[in-house]
Amino acid sequence: MAIGGRLRWRLEADSEQGVLRISITVIVVFAVLGIVFGLASGSSAIVFDGVYSLIDAIMTTVGLLVANLIATFTAGDLRNKRLVERFTMGFWHLEPIVLGVTGVLLTGAAVYALISAIDSFMTGGRELRFGHAVVYSALTLTTCLVMWVFQTRANRRIGSAFVALDAKGWLMAALLFAFAGGMLVEGTRWAQVAP
Repeated sequence: MAIGGRLRWRLEADSEQGVLRISITVIVVFAVLGIVFGLASGSSAIVFDGVYSLIDAIMTTVGLLVANLIATFTAGDLRNKRLVERFTMGFWHLEPIVLGVTGVLLTGAAVYALISAIDSFMTGGRELRFGHAVVYSALTLTTCLVMWVFQTRANRRIGSAFVALDAKGWLMAALLFAFAGGMLVEGTRWAQVAP
């Protein structure tokens, strides 16, 4: 079973669609974990991280659909004859459109988070249970680094703009540093900055 799992993982890592499917699965798991941990710790930043992950999963799924369309179009078999007749210029033009829309959506979400953070800062912050937040952040950081390395290595062979963008999305460490810092100042003379 373990050998079959490793073989399947290796086969998935050899194609753009496979790498994106793995990424979507991990993103959805962490989106749900983010929302649950965020609610448990009282952190709107972690809840936002879960929602951001869901947006990322949706856009990665759209990217996967476009990658599948391009692969089907270029396959050259009789099944895609109708596609070739109907879309004579192919589907390559969809890739930059999806990348652009993804960038706009994720940038908009990040701007919303910045505005929410400024509002929270100006109203004195929120009391958090830093233990839950640090556990979630450490788990997320570890997973993000593993996924970034996995996708970067896979993309050296694949050369996909979708995988390259998705790999960049896995580079996150700010939450761990923020929550660890808050946890360190609890019970000290700087405790008022923790919220």
